[in-house]
Amino acid sequence: MSDLDERLNAALGADAPPARDPLFRVDLLGRIERARFRRQMTLVAALSAVVAVVVALNAPALNEWLAGDVRRLALVAFGLAAASFALPGITVASVPGVRTLVSAVGRWLYP
Repeated sequence: MSDLDERLNAALGADAPPARDPLFRVDLLGRIERARFRRQMTLVAALSAVVAVVVALNAPALNEWLAGDVRRLALVAFGLAAASFALPGITVASVPGVRTLVSAVGRWLYP
C-alpha cells in the first residue's frame, strides 16, 4: 500500500464507531423504531382522514341503512372494534384469539 492509501484509510476510519459499541447499536435500533413508528402513525392518520371524509359524505345514506335494521348496528360496532384493535399499541393483542387477528390485520396494514 502506498502512503496515500494508508492516509485515506486512516481518514475514512477516523469517524467510524468501534467494532462492538452497544450504545451505538441501541441508538441505531432506537432511530429505526422511531422511523417505523412515524411511518405507521402517518398511515393511520391518512386512513383515518379518508374514512372520516367517506363517512361524512355518506352520513345520510349510512343513517338510513342503520335505521333499516338494528342488527346492522352490531355489525358496524364489531367492525369498528376490530379496526381499533388493529391499531398499534393496543394491549388487548395479548389475548390469543385476538393476537392472531391483530397480527393478520397488522401484516396487511403495515407490510
